[in-house]
Amino acid sequence: MNQIIDILINTSFNINSKEVKNSFDINSIIQNCNSIKKNGKVNLAPLGSFYFPYTELGSIKSTDFFNLNEIVMFAYYWRFKDRYEKTADMGSCLGLHSLVMEKCGFDVDCYEPDPETFKKLIFNLKKNNLKVNPINSAISDFNGKSNFTRLNNNSTGSHISGMKKKVYGSIEELEIEVINLDSVVNQYDLIKLDIEGSEGLAFDSLTKNIKTDFFIEIHNETNSKKIFDKSVKLGLNIFSQKIEWGKVDNFNMMPLNYREGGVFITKRDSMFD
Repeated sequence: MNQIIDILINTSFNINSKEVKNSFDINSIIQNCNSIKKNGKVNLAPLGSFYFPYTELGSIKSTDFFNLNEIVMFAYYWRFKDRYEKTADMGSCLGLHSLVMEKCGFDVDCYEPDPETFKKLIFNLKKNNLKVNPINSAISDFNGKSNFTRLNNNSTGSHISGMKKKVYGSIEELEIEVINLDSVVNQYDLIKLDIEGSEGLAFDSLTKNIKTDFFIEIHNETNSKKIFDKSVKLGLNIFSQKIEWGKVDNFNMMPLNYREGGVFITKRDSMFD
């Protein structure tokens, strides 16, 4: 993981490299988490300072979003800020990725289905005066409405009902809007897709000549296989966090759950060129 961060950072920033390293290393992450608890302020050079208040989402806190997996994606956004124009943060939660994307100069749409989390997302966007377009919808393989399961002890794991086999703790059921990924995919150059178990169905719905790049979090083996098979069918290349972002040649290289990381999918032959 540190090797990948070094690749991204050492080839990314036209400013003092020490300043950048200090912003993307583990010590800086800890400092930012402490700052969030104190006053809601975050400082990630070269992105600058922004407001991201301490928020509890059941057992998960807003400080938990500052981990090395997320930092790799943030560094990638900045490294290739001139490659992309229109991006989407699908499964945006409190909007941290949307915020970083916007600070990289992207035109950002963010999708969040949970109405309570959506209110917090709107607050964060307004507090930072961001030009981000928030959309209160889930992403899957159809357009319409669906039941939605909110996990009260961890709302970051809330999902379209039926997308997870095991659900723990108290829950609430509500109705939400759903958008078919295939109907919007080619609006975007880059999509961050973290949709809590719906990623396999959503990605498998793709029918077009896909030119979009994706960061996708994988939640189970079924979704991993759907994404692998569809990528092969569409002629897309997969790079897997499980193998330090190396190119996937067979299904054994794919992550099978979020603990094994995510994937980056693109038509290009290299993730970093």
